Amino acid sequence: EDLIFAQKHLRALHELLLLFDVEKQDSNSIMNLAKAYYQIKAYRAAIVVLKRLFELMPEDVLVIEYLGVCYDHIKYVTDAIRVFEHGIVVHPEHAGYYFSLGALYEKVKEWNKAIAAFERAILYKHPSTVQLKERIEMLRKMQTGEHVHYTITMGAKKQ
Repeated sequence: EDLIFAQKHLRALHELLLLFDVEKQDSNSIMNLAKAYYQIKAYRAAIVVLKRLFELMPEDVLVIEYLGVCYDHIKYVTDAIRVFEHGIVVHPEHAGYYFSLGALYEKVKEWNKAIAAFERAILYKHPSTVQLKERIEMLRKMQTGEHVHYTITMGAKKQ
């Protein structure tokens, strides 16, 4: 019930947003609307708001982060990659962007790019350095086919 009310409320806010000139509004309020959409998993609505904010503030760290993550949530991986690639151009030492890029490159099976992005994340002191080093090793093994060390069985197990 609360969720339905929240969705209707957010839809009304979204309609209001479209009526107002975003440039004359407080960017924090608009970002809060995007975050609210994100919280209820209304990623497409969040993207609409975030794209407007991105036009005004293309270097804003939070706008880049949320926009990239929202694209990823709706499986627009190429768009998410473009957002985070833009992110590392404007914030070349942002470890989180490299981490996100690595994960996205991994999704599209671009192992070399994933490894390079994860290595950059480590270089810029991402808090998951230990796990990233393990991930890089696994990706290197995947490139060589070495990771295939298990057997896949189909159907019922034989007794």
